[in-house]
Amino acid sequence: MNLSKILKTKKIILSIFMLAAFTIAQAQQETEAFGFNEGDMFVSGSVNFSTTKLPNNFKSNNFNIAPRFGYFFK
Repeated sequence: MNLSKILKTKKIILSIFMLAAFTIAQAQQETEAFGFNEGDMFVSGSVNFSTTKLPNNFKSNNFNIAPRFGYFFK
């Protein structure tokens, strides 16, 4: 690839990135009906299971539970 093609490709990638960033920035308008208020609570979490084969025919199993709870106050 010569230098002019590289510069043209960089300009196209930069233009796409700037367009995406501008679109995302416009989508983040503040509204009164969205979000959490004082006294709101939430419960979430994750569950994960994985298996790994180790040398000498050993096997490692991992199981994780990560609960989350939140309370919003001022």
